[in-house]
Amino acid sequence: MSYDGGGMTCPGDAGAGPLIEGLRFADPGEETWVPWLHTAWTRRTNLVLVNPDDQAALVTVTITSQDGGTTVSDSLLLPARSYNQLNDLFSQQPWRAISEANGLMIPCCGAGASAVITSDHRLLAMSYVISNNNNSLTISLPR
Repeated sequence: MSYDGGGMTCPGDAGAGPLIEGLRFADPGEETWVPWLHTAWTRRTNLVLVNPDDQAALVTVTITSQDGGTTVSDSLLLPARSYNQLNDLFSQQPWRAISEANGLMIPCCGAGASAVITSDHRLLAMSYVISNNNNSLTISLPR
């Protein structure tokens, strides 16, 4: 019996959701846009990729700088039924090029970036932007 639905005392579909309105797994081949990634050294951006399926997923992540002048892509193979988090994304290669491109614009123009993510299986993508000063958190949900 399940207390999240599907049992005699709690009718409904077991595990029904989403807990956040509109948050869902993208279909295979569907582009997922994750806005407002942050590249400044005062924050760290963690990109989350969830593969719910029984097979490994080939995922392509394409990130573009705030002014659209720099784009970097990379492919990742995510294990079946896995939660994957790329920590402090813009401190790593190949994503550091986005941070460096945005660095040429700071302080006048900002440090934003956005990602377009596709997968050959279902996928959930989102990011956490965390302040290095006080650990405050912004969650960037897919669109």
